[in-house]
Amino acid sequence: MALTTNRFTEKAARAEQPKYRLLADHFRSQMMSHKLVPGSRLPSFAEMRSQFGVTSNTIERAYGLLEQEGLIDRRSGSGVYVAQVERVHTGNIGLLIHSTNMAPSYDSTYMQTILDGIRESSSEQGMKVVLIEDDDAVNPQQLDGILLHSDKFEINALDIPSHIPQVMLFQHVNSITAVTANDFSGSKLATSYLIKRGHRRIACLMEEFLDIPIQRRGGYYAALQDAGITVDPKWLRLTERMWPSDTMNYLEWGRHNMRAWLEEGWRDLNCTAIVVQNDHSAIGVMQTLQDAGIDVPGDVSVIGFDGTHICDLARPRLTSVEVPLRQIGYEAIKVLCEQIQNGPQEPREISLPVKLRDGDSVAKIN
Repeated sequence: MALTTNRFTEKAARAEQPKYRLLADHFRSQMMSHKLVPGSRLPSFAEMRSQFGVTSNTIERAYGLLEQEGLIDRRSGSGVYVAQVERVHTGNIGLLIHSTNMAPSYDSTYMQTILDGIRESSSEQGMKVVLIEDDDAVNPQQLDGILLHSDKFEINALDIPSHIPQVMLFQHVNSITAVTANDFSGSKLATSYLIKRGHRRIACLMEEFLDIPIQRRGGYYAALQDAGITVDPKWLRLTERMWPSDTMNYLEWGRHNMRAWLEEGWRDLNCTAIVVQNDHSAIGVMQTLQDAGIDVPGDVSVIGFDGTHICDLARPRLTSVEVPLRQIGYEAIKVLCEQIQNGPQEPREISLPVKLRDGDSVAKIN
């Protein structure tokens, strides 16, 4: 069923995309759900203006995008029709990692664990994975599908032809199928674990606006609320986005923020535990607390997130929420190949469960 003018206008106002992309997405979705099949006629410009309340320029740009993707045919004097798309399979899957955002999240173990799952699954599917640099042009003639690891707010800027099957890693985007970890449940699990160990004043260190930290922060709040604990805003240190540089990675980010927090009155909070955004940051926090003469876990317990083997290299061994990194890579390739083989599907989110990786960085208190 087509969107009415008011519904389309309301949706456009909430969207992170321009109207012409939203309009193109609408018709693309109709094609994916087979409500529009090859040979179906699309509305005329006059019908579009009346139905959606958009300008001729918006319609032209939307149709231009669909035409560029090979999804429609314009027939002079007749109208615009859904095209019969025929693709020649190349056996190649592109892996695109948007380095300006994602590079600082990776240590070699983190990335290699994801890649292990990708390699295993692509081998089973008989596909080859090709790494795409984020400044490379994506050639749709050379790829059957694309695996994406990027900030969802930057997807539009990557200029990927949307008719190519795509699967997103770790973050949910409305127009793209995503394979994610249950970050909310993981953080709730970690915070609840601290509460069961007797902690009532639990701090939290995370980036403020990125999607994954927002989910993890939600789990932190939920666990405290379920336990009847009122969160003091001073327990949270929420920072701007951590950009990669020669001097700053997540290990140093954790050290930097914990040093600043100590200088700004950490001890006055009397917090006995802290939930940190990821393992590298948590290790940086532990090191800074120890350098300041604060015992971990005797004075402050620390929990991280990701659960790679780096946790076992820390002293004390870091307790962490273990994300199924290998399984996420494996499942993402499997889902992408289903799209390649069976045609477009309605976007969905596949959220995989997480578990607690026990360590020595959490103490039980009275």
